[in-house]
Amino acid sequence: VEPSLGQVALLASTQDDHAPTQTRREITIIDARERKEIGRWLLPPGKDTYSGTFAKSGTVFCALQNAFATSDPQFVCSDVRSGRVVFQKMLPKGSTGRIVGAGDRVGIEHRNVKAVPKLLRRLAETSYFFTDPTLGIWDIQSGREIARWPTEWLPVWAISSTGDTVARSSSGVINISRLVH
Repeated sequence: VEPSLGQVALLASTQDDHAPTQTRREITIIDARERKEIGRWLLPPGKDTYSGTFAKSGTVFCALQNAFATSDPQFVCSDVRSGRVVFQKMLPKGSTGRIVGAGDRVGIEHRNVKAVPKLLRRLAETSYFFTDPTLGIWDIQSGREIARWPTEWLPVWAISSTGDTVARSSSGVINISRLVH
C-alpha cells in the first residue's frame, strides 16, 4: 500500500496447466481513490511468492522473491504505469523478510545461510541455519547496496519518506543514520 497516493499493489498467482511446477505471477497496481487499474505486468515464472514495496514516491514497485533459504532470490523494480523493469538483480541467499521502500532506496533484511553437516541434519531437524542478520539499503538508481548494518533477529527499522535517513532500534537504543547521496 502507498497510502499518500492511495495505491495498492496486488499479486495474483495462477497455475500453468502445461508446467505444473511453474506459477504465473502478475502484479496489478490499483488507484484506490479512483477505483481503477494503473498498471499490470508479469513477474518471472516460478513457484515462489514475492514481497513488495513502493519506492520513488509511488512511481516504482519493487518485488523481492521469497525464495527457498538456499536459493538466490530475485529483486526486481518496475515502473508502476508501464511495468518496464528499472532495476533487477539476483541477491545472495538469505535475502528475505521485510522489504521497505522510500525515495530511491529500498531496505532488505538479510541473513547468512549455513549448511548443517549431513551427519547432523537428523539431530538438528534442518539442513541449514541462519547467522549474522543484517539490514542492507539498496539505491535503485545506481543498482548498488549503499549501506549495511548488523541487526537483531527481529529487527525494528524504518526509512524516512525521502530515503535519506534510516532509524534502527536494538536493545532499547535507537540509532539514526543519514545516508549520503
